[in-house]
Amino acid sequence: ASTSTDNSNLVHSKHTTEPLETETSLLSISKCEEYGGHEVSSRESLSKPCVKEIAIEKIRSGQDKRTTFMIRNIPNKYTQKMLKDMLDETHKNTYDFLYLRMDFRNHCNVGYAFINFIDPKSVVTLAGKKMGKKWTMFNSEKRLSISYAAVQGKEALIQKFRNSHVMAEEEAYQPKIFYSFGSLQGQEQPFPKPNAAYQKRQYRYQSGSSDNNKHSSAQIPVGLIACQKDTFAQELSTVCIECTDRPNKHGFYEIKLQDTVLFPEGGGQPSDTGFIDNVQVFQVERRGLAHVHLTKAPVE
Repeated sequence: ASTSTDNSNLVHSKHTTEPLETETSLLSISKCEEYGGHEVSSRESLSKPCVKEIAIEKIRSGQDKRTTFMIRNIPNKYTQKMLKDMLDETHKNTYDFLYLRMDFRNHCNVGYAFINFIDPKSVVTLAGKKMGKKWTMFNSEKRLSISYAAVQGKEALIQKFRNSHVMAEEEAYQPKIFYSFGSLQGQEQPFPKPNAAYQKRQYRYQSGSSDNNKHSSAQIPVGLIACQKDTFAQELSTVCIECTDRPNKHGFYEIKLQDTVLFPEGGGQPSDTGFIDNVQVFQVERRGLAHVHLTKAPVE
């Protein structure tokens, strides 16, 4: 979940304060998958690539059975119905979960969606038809990309979202599930109601939420960032506060986001790695109470 405020829809470099267009003002930051469960040093994390791109051949051969994916680079004006209509042109009745993440305050999506396919091989044909191609609506220059989701499987997704605050938003903004088999396959299925855990966990990580309004034009400090409120958080929509206009002496751009799901390094532990939209984050440094993301490309 995410919002942004009028004062924070700016990306600043050291020499520019030009506002971003609506299409690019909201950024998606997400964690990488773990490196096989073993610890990596800070130096290794700078050189080892994130495991995000889908492995087409392994999926096709049946070696990779993951079914849940993120569809990225979605133009912000797309609605969930528009996305479903686009998917149904070629993949109707092949998926049983769909959720386009929304910015509830600005009433636009934040650039990515989750989809769970009934058969993992369906993502192969979707990638063949759509990946790397421009979207057909709104004259957007964005190109569709696909990566693995951290939460896998319809049941796991239901458990993740049934107790989420998004289920209290208007129906068009809620995750949708569909029957996975039988005569009703592909038709919308009622989403299970929240269980008792709902009252115990009502996190809302929004750049413009009431808890963070005092930070609306500044970075949320280490100690209050999203990953410290919920260590299981995997993705977040936020805004860029500052991006250097050229790499540092080590070849990295230094990016300050308003909030983050990536733990900075500290106490001898390496930082998390991940992505800001499609820009890879190799390391997150803590500098006082600030968190700085190191990338090989600037955030536009």
